[in-house]
Amino acid sequence: MIHAVLLTLALGAHGGGEKDRPAPRGDEAAAPIVEVRCRSQALVRGADVRLRDVAEVLCSDQRLAERLADLSFGRRPTRGFNRVLPQSGIRAQLAAEGLLPDQVKITGAAETIVQSVHATVAPQELIDVAEPILRAAIAAEGGHDVEFELLGKPMPLDVPPGRRSFDLRGRLRGDTVHPTSAIVEVAVVVDDEEVKVVPLSYRLRRYGPALVVTEPVRRETPLGAHVLEARRIELAPGAETLHVADLASVQGMVAARDLRRGQILRLSDLAAPAVVRPKDPVVVVLGRGAVQVTCRGIALGSAPAGGRVDVVTSSGKMLQGIAHGNGIVVVGGMLPGLAAQAHGSAPLAGGAR
Repeated sequence: MIHAVLLTLALGAHGGGEKDRPAPRGDEAAAPIVEVRCRSQALVRGADVRLRDVAEVLCSDQRLAERLADLSFGRRPTRGFNRVLPQSGIRAQLAAEGLLPDQVKITGAAETIVQSVHATVAPQELIDVAEPILRAAIAAEGGHDVEFELLGKPMPLDVPPGRRSFDLRGRLRGDTVHPTSAIVEVAVVVDDEEVKVVPLSYRLRRYGPALVVTEPVRRETPLGAHVLEARRIELAPGAETLHVADLASVQGMVAARDLRRGQILRLSDLAAPAVVRPKDPVVVVLGRGAVQVTCRGIALGSAPAGGRVDVVTSSGKMLQGIAHGNGIVVVGGMLPGLAAQAHGSAPLAGGAR
């Protein structure tokens, strides 16, 4: 009888425990079980440590397995150092992803020693990426003769080789080539992520044709191939349009000032030939509205056609006018064609003075 009572109590206790345990929720019952098999050692090729580097992730849901395998555990250790990743760190990261403890099974090594795989990018590899980009940018400017020089050689780079891909990509900083400088940035792209950017600075020198004086030239001397030579010269920033580039530009021109041997000819060194020179006798045409008066005078300076010149009239009056061809100086306005009539003709209306 005692045995029967004990058996009844034992059965009651067993049945009550099953009855009182809460039934699993539908989402927990359907949730996949994840198994993580940790390795004792891991070599990391990427820029950071991923779960796939230190363990094998098994799960009936392949998409979930891929997502968990891609979990990051921070940057990879630097060269010469290692890092220890315990199972507890992995479990905590999986819990942060919303996995319950009974959904995760971790096996294998209690801790994983993590080391990095390193690759070296040689300086010339960076230069080989940068220079074609700089050449293309200079060519896009059109019509420029430019030489460039790298300022300082880059150092070798210690970089991760990548799990899937590794690439060097260059770009022109600011998409701009400055008159005397340019910077090309070379990015180290590992698994489609920029892990390092190296700026390469270049100095630019711009060249172009210009006329150079081969013999000393006095002021008002006609210019031509006998005293000028076309050469390739380095152009100062902003001075590209100030130089005279070809002999056709000086046809019929004279030196505006004394020029020395070796001097680069500038536009300001050119002048039209003088039609009036000091002490030349001139016909002075004075105009006021439609009334024109002529008189004789003497030029006090030189002037090309259209240039201003001071004259003194036969009566001793000082005037300033505009030089025209054939020794005519016009003071004030005049009617078209009257200047030509004035030279060598009788005084116009108003009489001579």
